Amino acid sequence: MKTIHRPGWQPIILRQHREAHGLTLEAAGDQLRQVAHRHGLSAPAANFQTLWAHEQGSVYPGPHYRRAYCLLYQANEPTLGFRLPLPGEIVEVENSISDLPQPSDPAADNAAAQVIEQTLVRVSGAPANAEQTPSTTASWTPGADATAKAAPNRS
Repeated sequence: MKTIHRPGWQPIILRQHREAHGLTLEAAGDQLRQVAHRHGLSAPAANFQTLWAHEQGSVYPGPHYRRAYCLLYQANEPTLGFRLPLPGEIVEVENSISDLPQPSDPAADNAAAQVIEQTLVRVSGAPANAEQTPSTTASWTPGADATAKAAPNRS
């Protein structure tokens, strides 16, 4: 079979995504049809021969197939190898919430959170809550000390 050439098209990536999701060609076709129907796309035939042709590069998927693939695999077109990314387009997220380390010491995390909160309160000049004493919530006015010292006492 002859491979169709399009800028940035890498059909092998489509197969890698299918296999990473643990899908056979038949199962991927079933899910592709369901996703297309759920999102109001014109329902592609999505049989195993068509998906195989897409993965082999002998048939370039049309816009409805590409959109259904993106929805199914939760990826964009450049990530699935359909095209090159546009300028400024994010192909893959380098760090996601699930990749962040779990807290190692909840007490230390809580203490750090309290220090951050207290600092933000001081910077904003607003009291954090009613439980704080006036000395911890008093705001400092720039130049107030200098004005008090410079003014003569006229009593």
